[in-house]
Amino acid sequence: MSVARVRVEAKNLHPNANFGERERNFKIMFSIFKKAVNDSGILTTYKEKQSYESKGEKKRRKLKEAALQRKKEKLELHTRLRERFG
Repeated sequence: MSVARVRVEAKNLHPNANFGERERNFKIMFSIFKKAVNDSGILTTYKEKQSYESKGEKKRRKLKEAALQRKKEKLELHTRLRERFG
């Protein structure tokens, strides 16, 4: 199993920065961190591994995911055709 690494760095603050500046910097850094974790898929993988999934459940889930992906691709194709041909 590969390990996803998420790295977020704080911008340099001067040593005498007030509480408001430090709080703002933390909020920005935390939102960047949440986005990076969400994009990497760490939490979804963690939640999937929390409970056992039988072969049948896994197969049904994969079929459902494939159907949603096909539906999404079909919708994207329709919107592109509408944009191109009106």
